[in-house]
Amino acid sequence: MARLVHPSSGKLHTLGARNLVGRSAACAVTIDDRAISGEHASLVWTGAGWELRDLGSRNGTFVDGVAVPPGQAVPVGAAHRLGFGRDDGAWQLAEDGPPVAQAIGLPDGPSRSATGGLLLLPDEEEPVLSVFEDADGRWVCDGPEGVAIALDQGVVRAGEQVFRLFLPTLLAPTVARSDDAALELRFRVSDDEEYVELDVVREGRAVPLGARSANYLLLTLARRRLQDAEQPAAERGWIHQEDLARMLRVSDITVGTQVHRARAHLAAAGVEGAGQLVERRHRTRQLRIGTDALRIGPLG
Repeated sequence: MARLVHPSSGKLHTLGARNLVGRSAACAVTIDDRAISGEHASLVWTGAGWELRDLGSRNGTFVDGVAVPPGQAVPVGAAHRLGFGRDDGAWQLAEDGPPVAQAIGLPDGPSRSATGGLLLLPDEEEPVLSVFEDADGRWVCDGPEGVAIALDQGVVRAGEQVFRLFLPTLLAPTVARSDDAALELRFRVSDDEEYVELDVVREGRAVPLGARSANYLLLTLARRRLQDAEQPAAERGWIHQEDLARMLRVSDITVGTQVHRARAHLAAAGVEGAGQLVERRHRTRQLRIGTDALRIGPLG
């Protein structure tokens, strides 16, 4: 996560992947100072680090007191002092890690940050929405009304709380995955099916997730997908959320909560692609397990 801070005033800005700095209200980092141009400079995450660029401002942009030539990108990090409109070095990158998905409560609510690429709203204890990148690299929002495209700086509602999303949409290009990088799920089930253990394997690394309440829901989805093995891959395993709730004898809300928590457990374990553990069809309430690599065996 990256933050631009003005230590003397305490002003702090959480940074997205691309940030305009200036006096204009359209800028991500707004500085109310007549020495600052409307769109004065940019701070951009390149995938390897942060770059500062002066956008032809009247009074200049400075790194450690040295003027940045207009249009030239200069690498910056936490050790550098930044000045906008004057060489006072009043700003600094308090944190200079890569940007992560975040949500800021409106009008003055709490902020939330993604863990393992998964953002849960309104919080991780009682999640209503999951925000994550899908298999096509698009940010999506999965909630009670189904899955929809999530927009950087878009507004979403999670229960009674409204949030503005800040999504790192300009990271370095994603490297295409090989088939070996797909999630593999290994279930171990007791005879009475009261106890379900789950291991997740990705890129040859097995992560034991133990027994959780959401595992039986995942097991049910896995069985449905295996039943559809003769169908085309795009059609395997889909089930309406209401039908799944009836099968599990739980409420529709409980199904949604368990899906969010299963993803969160995977993200907390450091497994990339947690949002893809359960897939949803756009504009529908159908869902399915997100992989054909499934093993179900007895608990031993």
